[in-house]
Amino acid sequence: MPFNPSKSAMIALGKFYLHRWDKHVLVDWAESMIAKGHASDSMHFLSAMRGDSREFQLEQFLEVCQDQNLVVYDVEELALEAYISDLRKRVIAGEIEPEAAFAQVRPLAYDEEIIMVSGLDELDQDLNLLDSAQPVFYNKDLTPETREEVIRRFFREFTVDTEPSAQRPTFENEDAANMPPPFFDENTLKQIEMAAIVFVSLIFVVWILLFLLTVIGGFTAI
Repeated sequence: MPFNPSKSAMIALGKFYLHRWDKHVLVDWAESMIAKGHASDSMHFLSAMRGDSREFQLEQFLEVCQDQNLVVYDVEELALEAYISDLRKRVIAGEIEPEAAFAQVRPLAYDEEIIMVSGLDELDQDLNLLDSAQPVFYNKDLTPETREEVIRRFFREFTVDTEPSAQRPTFENEDAANMPPPFFDENTLKQIEMAAIVFVSLIFVVWILLFLLTVIGGFTAI
């Protein structure tokens, strides 16, 4: 398959967003592009930015993409999906070891704010259990001997969900997940709040009227 610079840029952007600790993702990409003959002044400038901030590197990267007419969407969800989909193809093609590829996507098991990868959290937990010599929970066939094949199966079968996690219920602890539903629904609570506000306002108005009547009565007595 011929080399696709736009696809390469999108994959690099996905790795940039996922590996937030790596300050050289886009710089390394620029160096590889120059080695492939895709050189330009802006590309050389990006390749020399190892000491610059990630934000500045991203700005230069997007400028490179514009200069070279690369079709790149600076959307984190799309970039991450492009990156992990590329890892899938490389694992299936035997171009990268399954365990090494899984290490690349493992951070997503601890940060599901952007995208969710099916089976990732479960496999991550089972690998941690296996490394601790504890029984696995989800992937019952996972053993030290089948480890590589189970990870390879994960890459063959995973799907990506880019729905924001804010739309899913979250709990601060396990006990909260088992709490009964609230007695009042949201609309009822709003009505109760409005009634309480009106009631307090009426009490305040009555108090003001009584105060004025007392003052007027005092002046009349004088």
